Amino acid sequence: MPIQSVSRRPELTINRPATRWEFRTADPAAQRRIEKEVGLPPLVARILTARGFDDPEQARRFLQPRLSQLHDPFGLKGMEAAVERVARALGDGEAIQVYGDYDVDGITGTAILMLTLRELGAAAVDYYIPNRLTEGYGINTTAIDLLAAEGARLIISVDCGIRAVAEAEHARGLGVDLIITDHHEPGPELPDAVALINPKQPGCDYPFKGLAGTGVAFKLAHGVLKRCHPDPAAARAFLTSLIDLVTLGTVADVVPLRDENRSLVAHGLGMLRATERPGLRQLLAVAEYQPRKVDAGSIGFVLGPRLNAAGRTEHALHGVELLLSDDESHARDLASKLDGLNTRRREIEKQILDEALALIEEQGAGKVIVVAQDEWHHGVLGIVAARILGLFYRPTIVLGVSEGKAKGSGRSIAGFDLHEALLRCDDYLEQYGGHAMAAGMSLDPDRIDAFRAAINAHADDVLDEATLRPLVMIDAPAEPSDLTEAGIGALAALAPHGQDNPKPIVALEGYTLIEPPRVLKERHLKLKLVAPDGRPLTALAWGMADRHGELNGHGQQLRLAGTPFVNEWNGRRTVELELVDFKLD
Repeated sequence: MPIQSVSRRPELTINRPATRWEFRTADPAAQRRIEKEVGLPPLVARILTARGFDDPEQARRFLQPRLSQLHDPFGLKGMEAAVERVARALGDGEAIQVYGDYDVDGITGTAILMLTLRELGAAAVDYYIPNRLTEGYGINTTAIDLLAAEGARLIISVDCGIRAVAEAEHARGLGVDLIITDHHEPGPELPDAVALINPKQPGCDYPFKGLAGTGVAFKLAHGVLKRCHPDPAAARAFLTSLIDLVTLGTVADVVPLRDENRSLVAHGLGMLRATERPGLRQLLAVAEYQPRKVDAGSIGFVLGPRLNAAGRTEHALHGVELLLSDDESHARDLASKLDGLNTRRREIEKQILDEALALIEEQGAGKVIVVAQDEWHHGVLGIVAARILGLFYRPTIVLGVSEGKAKGSGRSIAGFDLHEALLRCDDYLEQYGGHAMAAGMSLDPDRIDAFRAAINAHADDVLDEATLRPLVMIDAPAEPSDLTEAGIGALAALAPHGQDNPKPIVALEGYTLIEPPRVLKERHLKLKLVAPDGRPLTALAWGMADRHGELNGHGQQLRLAGTPFVNEWNGRRTVELELVDFKLD
């Protein structure tokens, strides 16, 4: 199909879909038990109970994540065979190649295995990251040929390979052994490799399925160190030193921050705040970000985007090189390069977003938005899809067409399993993979219209109008008396926040606007309010400047949904609200 060229900036008015509020329920008796036995303020106990932590011991484990809570790596199917093969390669001095993915999850996992194999004295170990723009995702036969020609007899994948059936057969034919570590959904047929390590594979009884790719690589590192390192104490210390890298990949890949992911990230954030890695120090410096402020959120908007920028715009090898660098000057140069690539990434992303919004204005938005354009840069299409989803709250797929093929990325909403939708539409696709909330795909450009129609037909069967309204999940109603410095300080124990452990959202009723709202930086709103008992409250609504017209001055009664926090400025500490949504009473 011909792809229309669009270069103008759209003058598009986007009407936010009305939100729906849903309240978590909590058993009052369980809440009182948690409050009494764990020693928590009522609001924190209410939120924990509503999130399913209704047993005091379970609540304590959640509030006090420890590395002792990590599971045995040998509980993963395939670990024994993988460790045995790596041990043989180390003993025989074989050449080993670590084959990683090009995102933060992949490059941190690659760095973890590189550091581990070097620690164990590997005679010849190197890494390979495919070029996102020319090779695409995953293991490919051309790369296998290259690595085999260079002498590799063992390839260990990171964050990819669970669907590489033909590629595994190709490697076997060349006499190259393949160990696959991955966390993506397996296909109907598994690769015939020396070992497959993926908690989601059939027959794997590992108790936690939510590891990131870097987490699975860390488990392999744990197994190999446990089996091969001559000094158990030194092995434990070295393994612990890798947790900052696990944290980066785990948070950036938006996997559930529950179970052992929570333990790893809680420990790793402390390591990042005091990092000794030259690459990470220099990356924070170039972003003008203080290490002591690093949290899960800053991985998402400071470190993650810069590390990802290499793979999106040039080559992810720069990111691995930065993480492995032990030279401050070299790390400074690499960090500066990544920062520049991130700036370029933002420029490309903005241009494509403008063009995509223009296409949506002309084509209309179905239940699933599918937009395509010639020569859109493949490296940022997933980000653009996420931006569009944020504006329209509809599953979104963005495709770039070049050299006779359409390739792209999709992002989804709660209630619409994108991977399942692609499976239902696989007659129109050449390749696809991913999970419920994000996926990649490729197809013939002539089939884009038919694919759009097919996936929207599937959406008509599974999505109703209520599902297409953004859900605000409220953990608990709160009273003005709950919003004290001590009470909010206790809420901090619920961090780190991320997937499956979002920031707590409370509902506040009957607050009155006491002055006209202020627009900050043309994007945000600042509201001054007063509670029913007369207590003042400032609420900050990030990215909600377009809702300014709903508020006509002062005296309006509002229902608020947001996360309370303590703001410190010029020595003063005040309780404020990070506003997620508001409704007029």
